[in-house]
Amino acid sequence: MKSGIQVVRFMCAAAIAAAIAVGSAGAEKPAAKDGLTREQRIARAKERRAAAERRLGGYIQAPATGLVVRVINRQKSVSPEAVQHCVDEIKKVIGYSLELHVEEPSDGRTAAKIELVEEAGAPTLLIAPEDKWGRLNVARLVSDGPDAGTLRRRFTKELWRCYGMTLGAFNSGYSPCVMRTVFSLADLDRDSSLMPCPLVYDKIQGVNGTLKVDATRRVSYKKACQEGWAPAPTNDVQKAIWDQVHQLPTEPIRIKPETKKVSD
Repeated sequence: MKSGIQVVRFMCAAAIAAAIAVGSAGAEKPAAKDGLTREQRIARAKERRAAAERRLGGYIQAPATGLVVRVINRQKSVSPEAVQHCVDEIKKVIGYSLELHVEEPSDGRTAAKIELVEEAGAPTLLIAPEDKWGRLNVARLVSDGPDAGTLRRRFTKELWRCYGMTLGAFNSGYSPCVMRTVFSLADLDRDSSLMPCPLVYDKIQGVNGTLKVDATRRVSYKKACQEGWAPAPTNDVQKAIWDQVHQLPTEPIRIKPETKKVSD
């Protein structure tokens, strides 16, 4: 008898739970207090961020003042603009200073160096991580006469690989990822990724930190003006900020006489 009663109780409880679930599924979600949909709230938040950015003159990259990793570009097959774009993307992803130069500056601020060269018969990559040095031979990337798009993809992958290997990231166990075994241009082209997987970022960032490379810093144009390193304004908002920060005092500074006599 008890078992029969237990079964009935179980069935009743299940039925009540099912009814509650159906009712909950069919019930309308309460409207937000502001009366806006999720999409409208997202749009409003974006507009507020955009308004704040306009008010501050936008955001710019602070120049590095300490140690940096430098890419020395001595090749001609890939345009300077394409090389600069790739360098900027690496810097943005990793968050540490990376500069492009034609010749290495003699200011003693080079923490590690990547050289881009064109040497017939030389290997594609030469890496000396203990010497904080890597070399990418672009001549190997153009050996089969690729079109411009293919060459740019190859270069992007190999610059990432050269930078990553020089700074502590070698083969990754994940795919797609440019940090994998490559024995030929076909292997390089086969990988659909143009950059490493996030798994290796911490290795690269860790070595940058060990080498005391400057971390990148984005600040508002207004902050850059206040710190004294902002470039010339490029629009009306920045010009107004520039003029406001750099304007001279309208009244001369007055030194009031002392009210108390100073004793010897």
